[in-house]
Amino acid sequence: MAGLKRAARVLKLKGFDDIEETEVVSPKVYLGQIASQLRLLGWTLEDLSRNFLLHYPNALVGIDHG
Repeated sequence: MAGLKRAARVLKLKGFDDIEETEVVSPKVYLGQIASQLRLLGWTLEDLSRNFLLHYPNALVGIDHG
């Protein structure tokens, strides 16, 4: 959850700059806002996946994707 809050602040998501750190907002709200912002920037899920694997190449090693 802390990572989502940080991402929302970094992306300067509208409506999240005035949220208190202790205020409880569901992860779904954060993810929705982050996804919306990324769509505005023209990013796709494929772009995010490629970027993630570029920066963290071993992150998914050993995880069963069944």
